[in-house]
Amino acid sequence: MSSVFIGSKHTVFDVYPIRDKVFFLLVDPQNIVGESSDFKATLSTIDYLLKKQARVLLASSFGPLDGISLNLSKQDRDIALDAFHNEDGMGYTHFFSTLPSSVKMEVLKLIPSTKKEFLEDGAELRRGKTTFFSSVSLHEKSKALRTIFPRKEFYCCSTLSFVDSLRTIFPDVTVHFAPDCIAPPLQSLHRGEIMVLENLRYYKNETSLIYEERKQMADILERYIDVFINDSFATAHRFLASSVELPTVIQHGAAGNSMDRELAFYSKFLVHPSRPLAVVIAGKNIPEKLQLIHNLVGKVDRILVGGAVVYPFLVAKGYGVGMGYNTEDEDLMERTRTNSSYLKYKRKSAGNNGSVRSGSKKGDDRELIKCSEFAKEILESCEYYGVDLVLPVDHLAVKNMDLHADENPDVTCVDSSAIPGDVYLVDCGVNTIHLFSRFLRDCRTVFWTGSLGCTAQGYCKGTGDFATLVGNTTIISVVGGRHTLDVIRSVGMDSHFLHISSGGISSVEVLQGNPLPGVEALSDVAPRVDRSTTVSVNELLRRLPLFQGCSSHQLKVIAKKFVRRVHAKGDYLIYRNDRHARLWVVAQGGLVAYNHPEYSSLPARFVGKGQTIGMYEFITQATSNETVRAAQADTVTYHLSSSVLNELLNGHPDLAAQLFQNISEPLRLIALSEYQKQQSSKEMVNRAGNRSRIPLITHFPASASAWTDIIQDLINTLCMQKLSMRYTPFVPSGNNVLEITNEPQGPLSLAVTKLKLYEGLPYMMCGDLARNFVYHQICNFFSQPWIASIVSAAAIAPLRVLAYGISYSDISCKMLMDEMLISAAVSSAPLVAYAGSLAVQHKLERKRQCKTSYALQLLLTSIVRLMLGLVVFPVLYQRNFIYTQPAASRFWNKSAFISYEIKQLLALLLRAVVRSAMRLLTIE
Repeated sequence: MSSVFIGSKHTVFDVYPIRDKVFFLLVDPQNIVGESSDFKATLSTIDYLLKKQARVLLASSFGPLDGISLNLSKQDRDIALDAFHNEDGMGYTHFFSTLPSSVKMEVLKLIPSTKKEFLEDGAELRRGKTTFFSSVSLHEKSKALRTIFPRKEFYCCSTLSFVDSLRTIFPDVTVHFAPDCIAPPLQSLHRGEIMVLENLRYYKNETSLIYEERKQMADILERYIDVFINDSFATAHRFLASSVELPTVIQHGAAGNSMDRELAFYSKFLVHPSRPLAVVIAGKNIPEKLQLIHNLVGKVDRILVGGAVVYPFLVAKGYGVGMGYNTEDEDLMERTRTNSSYLKYKRKSAGNNGSVRSGSKKGDDRELIKCSEFAKEILESCEYYGVDLVLPVDHLAVKNMDLHADENPDVTCVDSSAIPGDVYLVDCGVNTIHLFSRFLRDCRTVFWTGSLGCTAQGYCKGTGDFATLVGNTTIISVVGGRHTLDVIRSVGMDSHFLHISSGGISSVEVLQGNPLPGVEALSDVAPRVDRSTTVSVNELLRRLPLFQGCSSHQLKVIAKKFVRRVHAKGDYLIYRNDRHARLWVVAQGGLVAYNHPEYSSLPARFVGKGQTIGMYEFITQATSNETVRAAQADTVTYHLSSSVLNELLNGHPDLAAQLFQNISEPLRLIALSEYQKQQSSKEMVNRAGNRSRIPLITHFPASASAWTDIIQDLINTLCMQKLSMRYTPFVPSGNNVLEITNEPQGPLSLAVTKLKLYEGLPYMMCGDLARNFVYHQICNFFSQPWIASIVSAAAIAPLRVLAYGISYSDISCKMLMDEMLISAAVSSAPLVAYAGSLAVQHKLERKRQCKTSYALQLLLTSIVRLMLGLVVFPVLYQRNFIYTQPAASRFWNKSAFISYEIKQLLALLLRAVVRSAMRLLTIE
């Protein structure tokens, strides 16, 4: 759809005055009961009108309801109305009244309480069958109709449930209910209150294909209202009395927040979607969906078909379809020369005031054909245009449609080429999901409307599996349709789709580039070309970095493309995780942007006069990380949509060059900032620490490997154990190791003493294994080597204590806590040494203007470690006085310090040798 059709319509914020006016607000039912992503958008429309003291008539048009005629007598209408409400809005009596007399008799014969006069010969001519049917119990009605019409779905089509939902959402607002939608008691509706009208499809004039019938209902509704607001995107593709004829009669109409939000998304993302593009058409409404598929041929790359829409294609291919589709009494549909389901109705003739008229007339180019014949033509068109049309290859089948999925154990899987004649197809099979997955594998965009099975009766597995499949890919995915969305939410995949729309068919119509009748009927926004507006925008644009350097003529051209809006306090401009489709500039008042949920105590960002929202993001349609609302009453903003900017740049190459130059500098600064961040010492230490517990500047591992660190530590511990004993506490017999080694001993005693030096070696080696394992696990999950060093060092404190020669029975909690504190205090020494080595190497290379050699890197690391030892050694030396008697100094011992430093140098060289050897072995 061109931006002309969706970017230039009045919104509810453009309507003035509002106080004490009767607003007819057309909404989607799922937006009231809280089952859609546009729930908040519709509620914000209602809240805005209530705060402005409007009188709100809330209306909705939905469901497979077979309405009654407006021409019935009041008595007949009252009887039908009572039956409708007694049936909880299921519409059994409505449907029964549309049946031929012979079929009515078949239904009545299945009701045990049917009167004898309706069972006698000639009863078909007897009157009162519908009146009697309306009086029987709800269970009898349901059972009889489902027996005769097993594929017919009945569900609640009443808006009475809206009342409870609205009373919960707006507890301080009076909510009325009008049981007859064409006769609302407006005398009881005061300003700041809501009156919910019964489903508009209660009358067949709402959905009639005849213009005069729709016009008749619009004329009745027009008597009660002052302003028309359309917030129902789901019905925007249809010609309804409420969405098309009503705004035409009153000569104005505006879009609600939900409608505006939907159109803002589609204005960019569905006009030029990324290719390859796949469309999934499923669900019911076979003639309508077939027309959509026919129109999409040649415009998309792949079409996947599911649900009841697949029946005509199976018939066209010569396959059986079971009992769910009557091949002898197929639906007829109109074949037109045009590809647009919108232009199909654009038949203007004298006397209809230029409005849409339907109905066949002599001389027009229409032809009625069966759905299966039309499906055959679609298959031929797909073959001609090279479009992949993918049909299910297997189905779930049942023999009894009366039972819910949870109560029906007799479910079998059948192939499309071998469908028995005594079954009903209720869902697609596993092989079909795999087939669809294969065809979506290389697609970049997918649009999906309609469920793949009979979800109303609980057969949701196919739809749920397909939703999981699409949601777990990186495909740009858009889904629409009420029942499909219910299944997607039930499997928890609603957050995995780029956009969840309340309008399934409407979104596909937009994809085709067809105007939506419900949008076309709304009032166009007058161009903002007055001098005062243009000058004020010019002044705002001059201060924005995006438009710096533009000439006065260029600024004037841009200013004319901005649209002015006035916002009430609390109005939403953009929601978090939405795509930036517009640049907003504040001209008066202010906005508040919440980076966190609005109930968070963290302060929000205030956007004042001259500041913007999405200045660079709207060019790339980046995802918004904040929700933006008007912070003050009568906040004035100017906005420029990305689609309008594209048209502007295409028509003015000089302006495009200037904007590109303006954008290049911020992008360069962003890239430079990111580069500097990645090259900072902090980031380099984090990267090295996530790969190795003891990183060295001489070698940077390609990936993290716990086993590499474990092997190095085990070799280091084994080779350096004796040297470590010279500064580490060791209590084999209550004395310090330094005293033991100085006593005169015989050969046997000396050998025993030497072995005792290594009795803690197994504990130390186990500690090395555990420490490296814990360290790398923490780095894998949190990427925080500093925290990993502290936690892993503290975790092996018990093994360290055992390695010092302390028996298990002598270990106390205080001893463990002291060891944990000391270990944690020095645990970050390897990372600090690495950071210091990097800093020294960097300064040395800048001074010498040449690369540092391997030997010099080792030398620098050695020097840094020796200097760091002056700080670390006094802390480590405290261990001698936790487990042994105090010596002359608790912090220093010259010989022990020399042993510690020698051990550090030898350990560094040993690690370098081991790493080099392991690297060579890996290469070989």
